[in-house]
Amino acid sequence: PPRPPGRDCKSVYGEARMMWALVTVRSRGVLRNLGDGNKAGPRLAMVPLLDILNHEVPPAELHAADDVAKPLKGGGLTLNAARRFAKGEEVVWTYGAKPNYGLLLEGGFALPPGENPYEQAHVVLRAVRDISTDPLFDKRQKLLDAVTELYQDWVLGRPPRMVFCMPGDPQLGGPTVIDGWIPVQTLVRARVLVLTDSSEIEPLLEAGPARRLLKGKALAQSARERDALKMLIDLASRKLGTYPNGAALAADDPDEAALEADANGTAPLERPMRMILRTRLGEKRVLRGALEAMRARESKSCPHSERCDLS
Repeated sequence: PPRPPGRDCKSVYGEARMMWALVTVRSRGVLRNLGDGNKAGPRLAMVPLLDILNHEVPPAELHAADDVAKPLKGGGLTLNAARRFAKGEEVVWTYGAKPNYGLLLEGGFALPPGENPYEQAHVVLRAVRDISTDPLFDKRQKLLDAVTELYQDWVLGRPPRMVFCMPGDPQLGGPTVIDGWIPVQTLVRARVLVLTDSSEIEPLLEAGPARRLLKGKALAQSARERDALKMLIDLASRKLGTYPNGAALAADDPDEAALEADANGTAPLERPMRMILRTRLGEKRVLRGALEAMRARESKSCPHSERCDLS
């Protein structure tokens, strides 16, 4: 039934029913063009039978679920197999190229360590400078928004989001740098954030320099390239430090031991805890890998040469 005017869903239906509905739709609904002529584009829909299919990690050439779920003229969806299935094999499809936190939020599960090539870790810079503390704020934000528009990976006007990823992740909409651990848009955002003088940032607002910057061209000032790398190292280190046992070496991480014991049956975990540990460990592995690659790049090229090559 529709919500009475002036009342929120929680007060009308109660918190338990509201949460049940939210979780049901988030975990089983699909965002698709339903082929019914609606010009609003993709919509969230509940699709019987489709919602019982389990997830399979998509290959790089098929990382969008829309590649196999096509709108049916007149309304509905037709699902095409993206590969052959053997007799008796479970029929699966892909929920999309998503890191474990996305699968956990939308599907209620997470893949075992090492089985999800789309793992990521995010850092959102919430303490944003504004015009009162940063005279270059408007110009800086214009460049940050240009990055978002080009790569379609964030929300315009929001504080920048820095992403660290598994090498070879094809879902990012652009190339990666530093042995594949850093999406180029993350490096570009770091470069924009470390600029401190109008003489550095204003030339980048011109069409040609802006285009080259957005595509990943290094800054002319090697000192600023080093600053960008140090910023990313600091962000990844701080993010890793927010996790339980984040500072531990991978071999000493209790999450690794707990999941190994769960897998071999010596100390089974409750399902919710298993999914939480899988998600947390995947993000820690990304951050540790990115930090190792960035520190190696910093020690090899940045301090000892006039050119700090982050490509």
